[in-house]
Amino acid sequence: MVTLEIQYKDQLKIIRFKKLPSCFFLRRFDREQFIQYMNIDSYESKHEDFLNSTKIFRIQSQNLLRIFKVSKILYFFSREYMIYAYKIYLYIIAVVLNLLFLIFWSYENNDFYNHRGDARIPIYVFSITNIVLSFIFLIVWMLLKIKPKIKINQEEYKI
Repeated sequence: MVTLEIQYKDQLKIIRFKKLPSCFFLRRFDREQFIQYMNIDSYESKHEDFLNSTKIFRIQSQNLLRIFKVSKILYFFSREYMIYAYKIYLYIIAVVLNLLFLIFWSYENNDFYNHRGDARIPIYVFSITNIVLSFIFLIVWMLLKIKPKIKINQEEYKI
């Protein structure tokens, strides 16, 4: 809780508001990686690792805070576990598509065949779905992740 005292027309006004911790928008994965790979040989090495990582953590936190201010839904979908889940969905669609190709492709005719009807429809549906979802994923990643990724690489190069 943060308290702010303001003098207004000879009266003291007290304003209180909740303050989030500074690492609230930092990804859990980054926190765990830092703790796991931090050099713990001495106090100086811990301190140095922390100071070197602070700039990178600040970039990541500021980016997620910016996304959070724009849209809560966009923030939810920009989290690492959602991006991971999205990748898994794309892989599943690709596996299903490859299985359909394997099952329905005729090497004699160089075309799709099916004894009960046209096999092209499910293959086209999965292909178009995979293309559209991959394109959306690429655009979202570029809009949300590429700028902080470049800044982080620049900071790591400076260190």
